[in-house]
Amino acid sequence: MSKTLFWYIFRDLMRIFLMASLGLAGIMSFGGLLRPLTEHGLNAGQVSKILMFFTPAMTTYSFPVAALFAATMVYGRLSADNELTACRAGGISFLSLTTPALVLGLMVSLVSLLFLCFIVPVFTLKVEQVVYSNLAQLVQNKIERTHQIGLDKFNVYAQSARVLGPETDVATAATTQPAGAGRRTRKPQVTEQRVELTAPMIVSYMDVDLSNGHGDPAARMSVPSEFWMAKRAVAYIQQGHEEVQLTVVLENASKFERNTATSKPAVEYTVRSTQFGPVPMASPIKEDAKFMTIDRLKDMYENPETSRRLQDQLNQLIKEEQGAEYLKRVLAAMKETGSYSFENDDEVVTLTPGDLGGDLRKNETELVLQSKPRPEARQVKLAVKNRATGIQKSIDEAMEMRVRALARWEPSMPDEDVTIDIEIEGFDVVIQTEAETARHKKFTRPVLDVAMPADLKAMRKNTAKYYLKSGRLSPRSSGELKRQQYKLLSKLQSEIHSRASFAISCLVLVLTGCALGMTFRSSNFLSAFAVSFIPAILCIVLIVTGQQVCNHANNSMALGLGFIWSGNAIVLMLAIVLLGKLQRT
Repeated sequence: MSKTLFWYIFRDLMRIFLMASLGLAGIMSFGGLLRPLTEHGLNAGQVSKILMFFTPAMTTYSFPVAALFAATMVYGRLSADNELTACRAGGISFLSLTTPALVLGLMVSLVSLLFLCFIVPVFTLKVEQVVYSNLAQLVQNKIERTHQIGLDKFNVYAQSARVLGPETDVATAATTQPAGAGRRTRKPQVTEQRVELTAPMIVSYMDVDLSNGHGDPAARMSVPSEFWMAKRAVAYIQQGHEEVQLTVVLENASKFERNTATSKPAVEYTVRSTQFGPVPMASPIKEDAKFMTIDRLKDMYENPETSRRLQDQLNQLIKEEQGAEYLKRVLAAMKETGSYSFENDDEVVTLTPGDLGGDLRKNETELVLQSKPRPEARQVKLAVKNRATGIQKSIDEAMEMRVRALARWEPSMPDEDVTIDIEIEGFDVVIQTEAETARHKKFTRPVLDVAMPADLKAMRKNTAKYYLKSGRLSPRSSGELKRQQYKLLSKLQSEIHSRASFAISCLVLVLTGCALGMTFRSSNFLSAFAVSFIPAILCIVLIVTGQQVCNHANNSMALGLGFIWSGNAIVLMLAIVLLGKLQRT
C-alpha cells in the first residue's frame, strides 16, 4: 500500500474515531452521574468535579466502541463508493487495505492499556471521594427518604434531618454539649460535619444466646439493649482517611436500658442532655480492586496480607486465638490452685470452679464452670474485692458460670494498651452483699478489663500464611480464611485480566469493523452503528460477566477468566472468517 493511500484512509479513521469517542464519553459521563445524583443528592461543586473526574474513565471505556464504529464507517464508505474495487484492480489486497485500521487499533490498545492501568483507577477513586466527601448531606438524604440509618451494632431513626452550616455549627456546638466530660473544648475541625436530627431515636443491639446453654450458633440473635430518645439532637461526623466517628448529642433526652439480668427495663431520664458515642463507623469508601493501579494490584496479589479486608479477617482470628489461649491458662490455673483471680485497676475478682470443674466450649472461646446437679448445690463462686482497700464487695454463688475472653486492640495500638475483656455470666445465681442477698435466674457481671500477657500480645504479628501452614486454626476458621484469601486473589486476577482484555478488544474490534464494513458495503451512519453494536456489546458483556463470576462465585476463577477472554476470541474468529472470505473473492 502506498503512503498516500495509507494516510487517506488513516485520516478518516482518526477523524471519525475521535468524534465518536468524545460523543460517547460525554453521554457516558452524564449517564454515570445519574446514580450518585439521585441517591446522594450532590451540589453543583460536586457535580462539576465528578464530571471532570469521569472524563478520563469514560473516554477510555468508549475506545473499543468508537474504534469499531470508525472502522465500520470508513471501510463501509470505501466499499459503497467502489474505492475498494479500484484498489483491488490496482493489485492491492484486502489484507493490505486493513493496515491503517491495524495501526489505529494498536495505538488505541496501547493508550487504553496505559489509561486502565494507571489513570482510570486514580480518577475513579477521586469520584468516590467526591461522592462521600459530604457525609452530612448523605445522612440528611438517607433520613429524608427512609427515616433511618442502619449501622453495625446500632440504628439511628429520625423524623427529619438538616445539615448545619459552619456559622450555625459553632453556635449550636456551644449550646448542645453535655456538661462535664462530654464537653468539647477544641475548635471544630474542617473534617467535622454536623446534622440536626428531629425526633431522633437511637437503638443499640447486643448478641444474645437463646440456645439455653447448648451452644447452637443458629440460636444467637441480636436484640435491642439500649434506647435513646429526644426531641432534637445534633450528630457530629468526624471523617478521617479510612475511618469515621459518629457522636450524637441529644437534648432533653430519655435513655432506656434493658437489664439482661432481671429482664425488666430500667429507665434513666436526663433532663438537660446526653451523649451517644463517639462510635466508630466503617469508611463508606470500600477497598476495591477498581481503585488500584496495576503496580498496587501486583503487590497485593503477591502479598494478600496488605488487603484491608483480609487483614480485618486475620485480626479477628488472632483475637479469637488470644482469647482461647487465655481461657486455657485460666482453666489450667484453676485445676492447679483451685481458683483464679482477675485483676484490673479497681477490683480483684476471684473465680472458684464447682465439683464438675470446667471445660472449654464453642471452639474454645467460652469457659463453662458447673456445680453438681443436686438441689441448692451452688458451688461455683465469684468473689469481688476492692483492690485498694481489700474490702469484700460481694460473693456470687451459682449453678453455672460462663467466662468469655475478648481481646481488645487495633492494629495501630501500642502493646501497652492491648487488653482482654472478661465477661462472666452466671445462671441460677445468689448474690450476697453487705446490704442484701438477691437471687437471679441469670446475671451478667460488668466487663473486666485485664492486662494481656506479653506472649499473647506477640500474636498480633502472625500472618495469614503462618496460620494456613501451621494448622493452629479450627477447620471452620481455617476454611473461612482460605475462602477470603481465594476470593481476594480472584478479584485481583479478574481485574488484571479484564483490563488487559478490554485493551486488546480495541485491536480485535477494529479488525472486525474492517471486515464488516467491506462486507455490508454501506456508508450510512445508522447502518454502521447497527452493524458494529453487536460485537462491541458481546465483548463488554462477557468481560463484565467474567468479573462477576470471579468476584461472587466460589472456586470459579478459571471459568471467570474464560468469560473475560471469550469475547475477544469470538470476535477475532469472526474477523478472520470475514477477511478470509473477502480475500478469496
